[in-house]
Amino acid sequence: MFGDQDLKRLVDVCGHALEAEDRFIAGCVATNREMYKDDLPLGILRFNNERYYQFVCLRGMMSGMPYAADVERGTYDIVLYEPGTGDSRSFAAVGEIKRWMGASGEAEIPAIQEDMEKLRRGTCPGFQVIITASRRGKTEENLQWLAQRLELRREDITSYTFHTRWDTGRWEDPISEVCVAAYFVSRGTPA
Repeated sequence: MFGDQDLKRLVDVCGHALEAEDRFIAGCVATNREMYKDDLPLGILRFNNERYYQFVCLRGMMSGMPYAADVERGTYDIVLYEPGTGDSRSFAAVGEIKRWMGASGEAEIPAIQEDMEKLRRGTCPGFQVIITASRRGKTEENLQWLAQRLELRREDITSYTFHTRWDTGRWEDPISEVCVAAYFVSRGTPA
């Protein structure tokens, strides 16, 4: 059954995939800097798009998870299938991905809570993945705030964080942190 180690692995796999994509995008921008003379982020934060992040994570899950993975199946953002289930494709776990990038963090909370309610109604393990960005050194504080706001314990949230360059001089510290965090919403209904 999909458990704590699987969720940690999923977060690490998604984090590594997003970090590799960040480096790739930053390299593209650096190679073609004449076309990108702007104050937008140099890496993956240039594209603040939840669906894009889902597909980058899917790419990582396809090679890094012991489950077949898919996105946007049924009403779920992520579906992981039990190995060896053939054509029946039995769900091992389902998940939702949310981009949490608002200035105060409040705007996305209702949608995150709606996803949590949907996952609670499922019969297999359900998890929420949050992709967020913070100023360097603020990620832990923000995750603690999120845990409190969602009535979770911080220790129940597993996370992977990497650094990215935000811009070319607008702020004193141009480094931001991108974080992939996840937690179980439901452990599933025992058979």
